[in-house]
Amino acid sequence: MAGEFEEEINDLGKFDLPYGREVRMEEIVFEGGMKLLRLRFREGKRHTVIELDGPSAANWANVLGPWAEKNNPQGE
Repeated sequence: MAGEFEEEINDLGKFDLPYGREVRMEEIVFEGGMKLLRLRFREGKRHTVIELDGPSAANWANVLGPWAEKNNPQGE
C-alpha cells in the first residue's frame, strides 16, 4: 500500500505502573535505518502511543533519571 513503511519492531520490555496501568517499550527500526523509541501506555481500555527520536528520549532520560533517584530512596 502506498505511503506505508516497512519497519522492524524490537521489544524492549514492559512493566506495570501504579493504578493498574502498564507501559510497553519498543524500538522501531524503519527501512531507511531511522530508529524511534515507541512507548505504549495502557490505562484500562485507553491506549496512548508516543514515539521518541534519540534526542527526545535523551531529554526524557535527563529528567526521569534524577527524579527517580530523588524519589526512590529504597532503590526499588
